[in-house]
Amino acid sequence: MLDLGCGTGTFIERIVETYPNAVCEGFDYSEKMLRCAAAKLRNYADRVTLHRRDLNDGLPPDVSAFQVVVSFWTIHHLTDENKVRLFNQVRNALSPDGWFSFVDSMSARFEKGVFEIGSRRYRLRLEERLRNAGEDMREAEHLKAIKYQLTDDSPEKDRLASVASHVRWLEEAGFGSIDHIWHLWKDHFLVARP
Repeated sequence: MLDLGCGTGTFIERIVETYPNAVCEGFDYSEKMLRCAAAKLRNYADRVTLHRRDLNDGLPPDVSAFQVVVSFWTIHHLTDENKVRLFNQVRNALSPDGWFSFVDSMSARFEKGVFEIGSRRYRLRLEERLRNAGEDMREAEHLKAIKYQLTDDSPEKDRLASVASHVRWLEEAGFGSIDHIWHLWKDHFLVARP
């Protein structure tokens, strides 16, 4: 399995705990996240390899073949051109019976009233999740303010594209089956197969 934007390695940890023969690789831009992931996954060092990589640069040319590629809230940091390239590279790296699953933020058009209701509902759910995790909403607001100060070329900048664009890019990359499994406001779960 390849995890694009593996963060602290939580998903990889679940996979290697559940599947004793699983071998995983993870890419992430953040050195801090990779240090956390390496510490969390130290007992699986023989089955897990982590790499620092800006996915705006695409996958490395010597990337292995994978049965599963996943990504959670990472691809929206790529430019549209780089999303297209990454989808092509993922398709080429997947085994013929492979799966590409990703959850990410995507743009959508809403009428003003619907947008306001949806935004309020999303914020309330976020506040609830942060409270349940023992986090402070003020910290989330502080991080949001920092996000808007990122330069256009920052690999951490949000670059949302539409669901329709993602589906079209996956089709153009050669995926034969693309399913839109779930969404909550701007977050969408897509599964693509060769």
